[in-house]
Amino acid sequence: ANTSWVLSSFGGQPLLPGRPPTISFGVGNHVDGFSGCNTFWGNYSTFGQEGLAMSVGTRSMMACEEDVAAQETQYLNALQSVGSFAIDGNNLILRDSGGVETLRFIRQ
Repeated sequence: ANTSWVLSSFGGQPLLPGRPPTISFGVGNHVDGFSGCNTFWGNYSTFGQEGLAMSVGTRSMMACEEDVAAQETQYLNALQSVGSFAIDGNNLILRDSGGVETLRFIRQ
């Protein structure tokens, strides 16, 4: 809780230049961030040593360029499919339920 991160890697794919997605984990299992065009809010829960689940329930609805909207959808879908996390120095690594790295962030 009380950490903020900026996306640095998207499952090995390059990020669009400009407005990188972010995520902040707050107290009370609240999560929010910027998905490249819109802001989002939701909840997270941890379990075990590295288990993590997220639910993005609300987001703003700004119109975006097509490529930005596609990356935003991919980012939000990746957050919803998170199964575990690891912190390595200033990096937050999120993996899907199969253990495949989907998102990598740098601490803000």
